Amino acid sequence: MGCGGSKYKPGSASGQKCDVHGQFKLGGKLGEGSFGQVRVATKKGTGQSGAMKIIDMRLNMSDKIDPKYHALVKAEADCWSTVGAHRNCVELYETLYDGALCFLFMERCRSSLMDKLESMISAKHADLIDLFYQMLLGIGHCHSRKVVHRDIKPDNFLCGGDDGKTVKLCDFSLAAVMPAKGKLTGVYGTAPFMSPEMVGNSGHDFSTDIWSFGATAYLLVYAEFPYMPEEMTVTCMNEAIVADSPKPRYSPSGNAFQPPALILTQVIRSCLTRQAKLRVGMDDLLKNDLFTEKGAKRVAGVDKFGHRLEMQRVIRKARMHMMDFKRKVDPTIQQDFDELLELLFEAPKMHCPDEEEDEEDDSEFMHTR
Repeated sequence: MGCGGSKYKPGSASGQKCDVHGQFKLGGKLGEGSFGQVRVATKKGTGQSGAMKIIDMRLNMSDKIDPKYHALVKAEADCWSTVGAHRNCVELYETLYDGALCFLFMERCRSSLMDKLESMISAKHADLIDLFYQMLLGIGHCHSRKVVHRDIKPDNFLCGGDDGKTVKLCDFSLAAVMPAKGKLTGVYGTAPFMSPEMVGNSGHDFSTDIWSFGATAYLLVYAEFPYMPEEMTVTCMNEAIVADSPKPRYSPSGNAFQPPALILTQVIRSCLTRQAKLRVGMDDLLKNDLFTEKGAKRVAGVDKFGHRLEMQRVIRKARMHMMDFKRKVDPTIQQDFDELLELLFEAPKMHCPDEEEDEEDDSEFMHTR
């Protein structure tokens, strides 16, 4: 259903009219999800550039806000604001509400982590370990603010900063603040990266992010998930994680790739300890020899003898596995949303030809709800 005949009015659903179109100029689309999209954005007056995540909270394309989506969006904005500014986290600059739409103006990154890894024709262990360390710093910062991300996976890391090489954690749509007592409840995340306690809905805390990081590192090293059921479905994956079968192999698939350095495998194993209370903590993980000068010397010894990680092949295979768990986007919903934004921002296309190359940054939003 197109919005040309829509009764939607800015500010009509929530009573808040913030004149977003008067404050920002939208550009090309960077990504899209089930209930919104990400676009290039520039703040008028200041010229500040960034990306705008726009979330549609309407109930069945009506002019009313869906209370459930409103609560989810508010929780995301609150958690993201709590995280604040950190070198290894995508920064949220501003949150605006205009009727049934929420606008999250944020830091813009240059590429996805997966794209960066795939561009590494012949990566050294030291290169990958540096990226892993940056990923952990981002997760660790969230934990220092009492925020559990709950959806750590390759797609939720981008590369940005002045040189475009800084790894940054993004997408806080499933994040939650740890309660003062007890654990968080519910099942959240993306199937192949979820911890046993998350899948089993037995309560979770910061350690669930450690497991998910381990599963992410496993995929980026071995080109497959820790658990590889015969059928790649959410149900079968969850059953495999709960049953611990077939067990993780900690070896490259079919010996198609060279095995990684032993010290790297040991770290991944510590993250994938099934009992949350026995799993390595963030402080100990960041102090691991792998990320120290001592570990760097060991890794340098491996790299010295010409051992290279075949990242292009690894990432291509990893992407193939991940496709089974991608959430499909309804094109009719996106068409309606595109038309709605064109109407509100009075921009016929809202697409800049010279920004075509930036559309690869879609991992910033593809998962969101």
